Amino acid sequence: IEIELQGQASDGLFIITLKASRTPEQDFAFQINWDLPTGRYKYRIGRDGYEIDPLPWSKDQPSHPSLLEVWSTTFLHLDARVLASASYSSAIAPEMEFDGSGLASKLAYMKQEHNLEFVEIQEALRKIVPAVREIRLPREKVFREEVRSISVDGNVTSIKDSREYVGNRVAFDMSQAQGVPASLAGEGTLLTLGVLSALAGPTRPRHVLVDDIDMRLHPKAQGEF
Repeated sequence: IEIELQGQASDGLFIITLKASRTPEQDFAFQINWDLPTGRYKYRIGRDGYEIDPLPWSKDQPSHPSLLEVWSTTFLHLDARVLASASYSSAIAPEMEFDGSGLASKLAYMKQEHNLEFVEIQEALRKIVPAVREIRLPREKVFREEVRSISVDGNVTSIKDSREYVGNRVAFDMSQAQGVPASLAGEGTLLTLGVLSALAGPTRPRHVLVDDIDMRLHPKAQGEF
């Protein structure tokens, strides 16, 4: 898939080409090319959601005015089962990963620190999935595999430990039931919540690339989204 966009910035014409690849021969999922008056730049996002080619300019001070509109791009390949999983984060401002992991932690943070934006997410979800009344984030035990190193007589050995943390999980109050676990909610509901959450927060992206955009939603709900 290839899409070409053209635009006019204060210092000249720019062309942006977005390429999406599903073939195993390509090592990238998304590639963005910028043809600017100052040169040509390439940015690639791998299949794991992480950068392959770092941006050739500072994200804080892009070298071209048009880049202010395009440098912040997030790639999402959301998995409903991952979105439904309980999560724990030690970060001050938790973020959701490209596959949806960490959703509960981000929403719990949003509700505590950015409640107005959390309410906006909830209201937007209601418009798309009217059966949802409220998003709940009950506390939940989370077990994580961690690796620690021990030294015996100068020999270092790595040992895997399972550590218990207290995090959050996602649940819904629906029109017909309360406290419905995310694992029992519709896949479309979870995927929609994931995209809405990616669009919110202090580090919200300017562009979001979503794989499988239909998100298992009814066509009417897709239009509402």
